[in-house]
Amino acid sequence: MKIKGITNIKFFAKGNRGHIYTGKLKGKSIAIKKKNPKSKAKKRIQNEIIFLKILNMYNIGPKLLKNTNTYFVYEFQEGPSFKEVLKTNNTTKIKTILKKLFKQAHILDKLGINKEEFHRPLKNVIIKKYNQPVLIDFERCHYSNSPKNVTQLVQFMVSKKLVKRTKKLIRSLKKYKENKTLDKLQKILF
Repeated sequence: MKIKGITNIKFFAKGNRGHIYTGKLKGKSIAIKKKNPKSKAKKRIQNEIIFLKILNMYNIGPKLLKNTNTYFVYEFQEGPSFKEVLKTNNTTKIKTILKKLFKQAHILDKLGINKEEFHRPLKNVIIKKYNQPVLIDFERCHYSNSPKNVTQLVQFMVSKKLVKRTKKLIRSLKKYKENKTLDKLQKILF
């Protein structure tokens, strides 16, 4: 693979729908995502580009640097996955990350965008400095009249026993669904 201006391109990872390569652009680490040739999914690269452009305006996701119809280039996200951080059992760090994830999920909900990944944010969340979670993999994103990002994140927390499923939690989640305000979001868990 050759892309003008990008050097040191190397294969990094293979997913169901895309292949990731790393490289350097103006001395900075970047990632390149292109369609997995074995994938039957249609227009996932174009879909991810559309949603990255929108979400970058809200500081969500890696910064999109360039794109074509067949690939896109973005800032490479260095750091452990959320799965690796959970293994540390550092409750203060995990709680800080979850608060930040909830804020991003809330923004997606307000925009009417469903990411379809918050029920298992283990590998598609990279933790950077200052416990800043960066969401990756937006290929399944779509618009929805009833997005469920916050709901899925709560389901994840219950499934991992990070929080107990209580009547209060369920009531708070229902109130949030009725009116997706930041105030109602904060009453869910924190």
